[in-house]
Amino acid sequence: GGFWLSLAMAHTLIDEVTQEVLFNSKAVQAMLILMGIFTFIMWMCTLKMNATISLLFFLLTCTFFLLAGGVEDKTVDKAAGWVGMATAATAYWLGAAELINDVIGGGQAIIPLGSSQSNRYIFSGAIHVPGRTQSEGQRQALKGTKMNHLRRSSAGYGKMPSKVVPEEMIDIEARSF
Repeated sequence: GGFWLSLAMAHTLIDEVTQEVLFNSKAVQAMLILMGIFTFIMWMCTLKMNATISLLFFLLTCTFFLLAGGVEDKTVDKAAGWVGMATAATAYWLGAAELINDVIGGGQAIIPLGSSQSNRYIFSGAIHVPGRTQSEGQRQALKGTKMNHLRRSSAGYGKMPSKVVPEEMIDIEARSF
């Protein structure tokens, strides 16, 4: 949000004396390039997640770099607009799919988001988002309680997984991640 507000401010600042819009094209271009670099790094981090979020960050990266080029070229600016619309459509799809999968599907994939072997875990069969597993301390705290079967946070909080895997196998998977 802060980035888009600063970009909007770059286009709306007005000189009090001349009443002209203060627009520094090089500054705006630099902002867009820096956001493109940041988004590229974020995209690299999504490669182990589902394909839809990876596509979203790839398109967002392309949008930022095209917008940076579009500061000085109207044709590139129009292309950036079209790629931006594809980015928005992907974001809407991802948001709706995750909500439907969690709320209606109980954590199971009703709407596919694409997965690879690097983001599937034996004990749930569902798509796993890296970083959402419980830590060793949380697992130890749950050991011996009625909630011992919980292995990841999701909408299916109180449901038993379809396969119960011995604790040793889960620890091996956690260390290999």
